[in-house]
Amino acid sequence: MSTVNFFVEEFKTQSDKIIFGLCDDEDNKPAYIDDNESNKYLKWIGKVYNGSEKTVNFYPVDNCVDIRKTNGEMDERCEGFLSYSGNNIIFTELKDRKIIPEGWRKKAEEQIMVTMKSFFDNYDKNSYKIKAWICNKQLTNQNYYQQINEFRDKTKKDFGKSCVLYIQNTIDI
Repeated sequence: MSTVNFFVEEFKTQSDKIIFGLCDDEDNKPAYIDDNESNKYLKWIGKVYNGSEKTVNFYPVDNCVDIRKTNGEMDERCEGFLSYSGNNIIFTELKDRKIIPEGWRKKAEEQIMVTMKSFFDNYDKNSYKIKAWICNKQLTNQNYYQQINEFRDKTKKDFGKSCVLYIQNTIDI
């Protein structure tokens, strides 16, 4: 069934630490896990809390996996996804902007949706427990209740499976 490989081992990073970060250096290279806590203020865009100390893999998608529009151009993708305990996946989009442009959250959602659609075109959606997370380093946690519900409803409609969206800087495993 799979024609596009999302589990690119060459770029996979992993950690089993209680706290680690997700980084995207915006240098046209894949995002990655960084578990050096001295980098948490400088490089980490999203912080992952892994209280059970599970082995968590991060598979980058942006700058790694070809997802193309119907016209052949590269589509916008999310940074990647965390994978743990066999079938748990958290699609992640990382934002780090001092000036937050209008529509940043909507664009992040679209990047996740494009990635999820391509993933589900290549893998059985019923084999995975899926979540989505938008981390914006420059924003404190805010209430996005309406947007979260809209995302859940859209994933149910588009994929036949609801997906929970979180918009906050800390990802809980």
